[in-house]
Amino acid sequence: MIEIEKKFTLREGDRERLLKGAEFVKKLVVHDTYYDTKDYSLAKKDWWLRFRNGNFELKVSFRIPSEKAKYAPTQYRELETDEEIRKALGIPASPAGGVSQKPLKEALPEAGYQEAFSLTTIREKYRKEGFTIDLDSVDYGYELAEIELMVEDENQIDEADEKIRAFGKKQGLSSEATRGKVLEYMRRFQPTQYQALIDAWHDTNLLRE
Repeated sequence: MIEIEKKFTLREGDRERLLKGAEFVKKLVVHDTYYDTKDYSLAKKDWWLRFRNGNFELKVSFRIPSEKAKYAPTQYRELETDEEIRKALGIPASPAGGVSQKPLKEALPEAGYQEAFSLTTIREKYRKEGFTIDLDSVDYGYELAEIELMVEDENQIDEADEKIRAFGKKQGLSSEATRGKVLEYMRRFQPTQYQALIDAWHDTNLLRE
């Protein structure tokens, strides 16, 4: 499945308007530890490897860059099994000699990946008109809303983009670009790495600030 999402900063009255008529799904606490190489080689490709509540996930961006990309919903393929993640990162499924493979958490440091930072998010999840709405409050003092659609293949991406834009406009949300919680964390607490990331994205037209 492919996740299409757009982030929104909530202004006064936005939350109430957005949640009017929405179905509450659940409230949960999400603990994320992000992994990358020392020079953030994954993030520079807009790939995000995280250990979330006991399981590894890898979000792989494959959006075609465009001059409007900075304001477009983000598009990721989500890899949720250790086998998929090993393959994407080029980590052998098992070492030579037939020895049983190490758990992914142990194999990552040997492949050059290390813990980059950790975040804890209180998330409220809702459904409305076929969309998933996540309201996130992050432990370093950042709040935002994400509106998401899941599609089965790339041919449905453009249609999903337009649906999210139209829904956000209908709810009166601002169309201005909003940093996700990871980028905002890096901007505040890892400014050198953040600037290197932004420079890399600009070089490839991945305008995702």
